Amino acid sequence: MKRLNIKRDYHLWVPVVNDATEYIDQLIDNSDTRDKFRRRLQLPFIPPEEPYSFFKHYETNWVHCFANKLLSFFEAPRNPLLNKNSEGWLNCHILTPLIDDCFLTCEEVQVHRGEEMSFASIERKNLSREESERKQYGHKIDILFRIDDTEYFGSETYVDEDSQNSKPISYKQKLLREMKDQLDRLLKKLYFTRETARDIKNIITYETCRYRIGTTWVG
Repeated sequence: MKRLNIKRDYHLWVPVVNDATEYIDQLIDNSDTRDKFRRRLQLPFIPPEEPYSFFKHYETNWVHCFANKLLSFFEAPRNPLLNKNSEGWLNCHILTPLIDDCFLTCEEVQVHRGEEMSFASIERKNLSREESERKQYGHKIDILFRIDDTEYFGSETYVDEDSQNSKPISYKQKLLREMKDQLDRLLKKLYFTRETARDIKNIITYETCRYRIGTTWVG
């Protein structure tokens, strides 16, 4: 970016305020016990006289459903969150309702979960392939976000309680390589001019790849 003389502060973040975020505040406000939180969840989040609209109410409903699911875990005789859960369990019961379901309102974004092969890494691994050579496979990523055939985001899930587990290191390395592949492919599609560089939202640095949601590494 320095070479292009583009001055941009990517650390600026404007909080989003909408019905869903306000509902989160309502749930949290004075809900310092499970009983109080349950009573909050039992209150209707849509006025009784107002018909349900997916486009207007889905995000609030998504918050309600995920909060209800988490609270149910804590209300259960044995909280399943205290078990030594597998990556599959975490993906199914926590990350899918938290992340995947959040994007149902985004018509353009396709969420691909379950060791999906990355187009970007396939392209990079086969750059020097001769026609007679076998095509190499790309990285398999736990979750990929695509618009058409372009990837903008990826994440890997692992359980980090096992001290003998070497996956955290390899997962981080794979994700760093994957996000670099995605950025390279995006720049190529945009022909990487000074003007198109301004349109790039996926600015990848090591620090962004260190951000975690629970036990999920994201980039």
